[in-house]
Amino acid sequence: MNESFELGIPLNTWFSNSHSHSQGQCQCQCQSQCQCYSPIKFGTVVNVMLHEMINSDGSLKTQLAYPLSELYGESPTISGFSFGFHPWFLENLLLDQAEQSLLYFGKSLTCRAIGETGLDALRGVSHDQQLGFFRMHLSVAKLLGRPLVIHCVRRHQEVIAELKRGAFCGNLMVHGFSSRWAIASMWLSVGAFLSFGEALINGSLALKETFIKCPLDKILLETDDSIIDIGKIYKEGATLKAMSIDHFTEQINKNYLAFYNG
Repeated sequence: MNESFELGIPLNTWFSNSHSHSQGQCQCQCQSQCQCYSPIKFGTVVNVMLHEMINSDGSLKTQLAYPLSELYGESPTISGFSFGFHPWFLENLLLDQAEQSLLYFGKSLTCRAIGETGLDALRGVSHDQQLGFFRMHLSVAKLLGRPLVIHCVRRHQEVIAELKRGAFCGNLMVHGFSSRWAIASMWLSVGAFLSFGEALINGSLALKETFIKCPLDKILLETDDSIIDIGKIYKEGATLKAMSIDHFTEQINKNYLAFYNG
């Protein structure tokens, strides 16, 4: 349980963002003067990809994208971080050293979940290496009692089989979900939350139909690495569900707290 993650603000007055890569900075360092600046908002869980934070020998880099003061202290405007080694960026990483780093950061007060982690059939290192890292994340999440954020591309049955093999009983979120209803049903059958992003606006009719069919209490919304305003995704979601924005927002925020406090 993340018992420190409690919010005393009415649930219909803010938009939770279940998965974001925003650092609140822009590449050109001009801050709010250009579109690429995306400030971290209240109710946002930011994903930290640990390959960016450790050297090849497992030691901490001296220059970090995320200050340690943010990782190990509660902030009034940032609701926390998730930690993981993305399957796209595992080259030259040693599994045992990565595990020690994940354990270290996973114990932070602001760590809300482990991941994103998973299997990707289209991109990344070899399948065997991805699988080894995924199993490591699964073990750490169980040990620390953290929810797990899943990245999965064309490996859904295998990832679900691994979760069952590892007897993982914590909360699951499939982030950036953009698949058809048959895939959604597989994940829902094991109790997973489905987190929808910008594709909900620009994606296929099949994705919109999947969203409409998805149980309301299993939906989360996210920006991922997009600079889109999370409010636009909420408005699309409310429209698809034929609900008022206030009622829809209240329920998604309840789901957000349920997932990260579970």
